[in-house]
Amino acid sequence: MDEVESMFTKHFTNNDRKKAMKFLRPQQQRDSHMVTFFVGLFTGCFVTLFSLYAILAHLTGIFSSKAYPNYVDIVYPVFSAFPLFSLHLLMYGCNLFAWKQTRINCNFICEFSPTMALKYQDAFLICTTSMMTMVGMTVVHLFLRTNGFSSIQADPIPRILLLVYILLLVCPFNVFYCPTRYCFIRVIRNIICSPFCKVLMVDFFMADQLTSQVIYIHPQMKSSNDYELTSIVLAEILAFLVHTQCARRWLDEGDANHPANMGKYVSAMVAAGARLTYARREGMPWLIVVVALNTVLRFAWVEMVLRFRVGVVESLLLDLFLASLEVIRRGHWNFYRLENEHLNNVRKFEQ
Repeated sequence: MDEVESMFTKHFTNNDRKKAMKFLRPQQQRDSHMVTFFVGLFTGCFVTLFSLYAILAHLTGIFSSKAYPNYVDIVYPVFSAFPLFSLHLLMYGCNLFAWKQTRINCNFICEFSPTMALKYQDAFLICTTSMMTMVGMTVVHLFLRTNGFSSIQADPIPRILLLVYILLLVCPFNVFYCPTRYCFIRVIRNIICSPFCKVLMVDFFMADQLTSQVIYIHPQMKSSNDYELTSIVLAEILAFLVHTQCARRWLDEGDANHPANMGKYVSAMVAAGARLTYARREGMPWLIVVVALNTVLRFAWVEMVLRFRVGVVESLLLDLFLASLEVIRRGHWNFYRLENEHLNNVRKFEQ
C-alpha cells in the first residue's frame, strides 16, 4: 500500500502528498443523527397530514360532489407527480443502503464524488420532506376550496408548489444538496445530447428510468386527447434517446450487448407508434402485435390502451397505482443492474 501511495504521489501529484491523499483517502462525511431525527419527524408529519386529508375529503365529499367538478383535474396532475418522485427517492435510498451492505461501490461505478454523493439517509430525508410538503399543500388547497375561496385563489397552489421545486432545482446557492442537484441537471443534459457526447453509466441509468415512467406523466392538458398524444410523443423521444445512447456506447466500447438493447428500444418506439394509431379503434387485434414487438412492455401498457371501465377518480388512482408498481419494480431492477456492473468491473480488473 505504501508503495502504491508513493508511486501515485510521484507520478500524478508531483510529489504533493497532501493532494495525493485527497484522492487516495478521501475524508468520509460523518453520519448525522439530526438527519435521522428529521426523517422520523417528517414521516410522522406526513402520516398525520395524510390522515387529516383523508378525513376532510370524506367529510366534504369533494371527490363526489358536483359543487367541485374540476377538483380532480386541478389537483391530480401536479400532486400525483410528487408521490412518484418521493417513491423514486425511497427506492433509491433502499438501493443505497443495500449497495452499502453488500459492498458495491456505486459511487465509483456512477463516477460520483465520495464526499458529495447522497447517502441513503439523505435520500430518505428528501423523500419524507417532499411527501410532507405535498400533503400539507393538498390539505391547504382542500381547506380553501371547501371554505368559500374561489378557484382563482386556491387552484394556483399546486402550480406554485411545482414552481418552487423547479426553482429549488436550479438554485445557484450551495444549499439543499447543490452538488446533487447540479449532477442531476448535468445528467439530463447528457441524455438530451447523448448522440454527440460520451455516455456514462449514470446517463444510461437515468434515461432508462425516465423511459419506464414517461407514460404516467400527467401534464395539465385541456383534454384527454392532448394528454395521450403528449405522453406518447414523450415516450417516443425518450426511447429514441436511449436508442442513440446504446449506439454511442456500441461505437465507444464495442460491446455486442448494446445492439441488442438498441433493438429493444426500437420495438418500444414501434409499440408507442402503434398505440398512437390504433388505441382508439375498438375490436382491433393490434394489441397483440404491440405486445409481441416488445416483450418488456408491462401490463400497465395494456391498461393504458384498453382503459378499464371505471370512474374518473378510480381510473386516475389506478394509473397512479400502476406507476407506483413500476417505480418499485425499477427499484428492484436498479440493485441487480448495478450489482451486475460491479461484477463486470471485478472480472475486467482480474483479467
